[in-house]
Amino acid sequence: LFRSDILIRETASKISDNDKFQYLLLMLELAACNMGEQSLGYADKARIILSDIKSSAPFEGWNETAYKALIHYNQGLAKQHMSLYDSAIELYDQAINILNEMNETNELWRDYVYHPALLQRAETLIKMPFAYNALETLQFIKEQGASPFHIARRYLLEAACYMELSDWKKFVEKWRRIEKHINDIKYFTLQVQDNAKKDPDFLFKEKHISY
Repeated sequence: LFRSDILIRETASKISDNDKFQYLLLMLELAACNMGEQSLGYADKARIILSDIKSSAPFEGWNETAYKALIHYNQGLAKQHMSLYDSAIELYDQAINILNEMNETNELWRDYVYHPALLQRAETLIKMPFAYNALETLQFIKEQGASPFHIARRYLLEAACYMELSDWKKFVEKWRRIEKHINDIKYFTLQVQDNAKKDPDFLFKEKHISY
């Protein structure tokens, strides 16, 4: 990686845009695989490489704007892991706004960046803790158009919000919705015990869920 960095700095003018794109993908992957300052460093390298790609379309399907959103998303994850929640929210907002301003966000960028940015924004707000704001953010992930995994995670985060708000009735209602959703998509079987149907506080009285 060190040699790759030197190559980028010293011979950037001699490297094709396609090769630069490969370095860009490498830095984005490393940003996603690491945490905290390391992740932030790789995301910043990706930003520099992206700015150095001169071609308007180095390959078919190229979308510079979408890759900028992905870089902001990775930077937001790094800030979140560093407990810099305000900065993380700002970066998630940048990623979300970039994709909102695109004429059309295709399914790839919606699933890869847009919905994950909304989910991470909500998770960060819960930690701040701003559960009401998190619930508002999660409303932008619609049941039609989102992947089954993102819908399941939305329900889980909504349940976490109601736990934070001590609204146990809504928490159990959301938990039952999670159960139905997961069973419907056949990921795995998740059962809420029958006693919970009679007493919404059962899960907490029996210490099946800690908070």
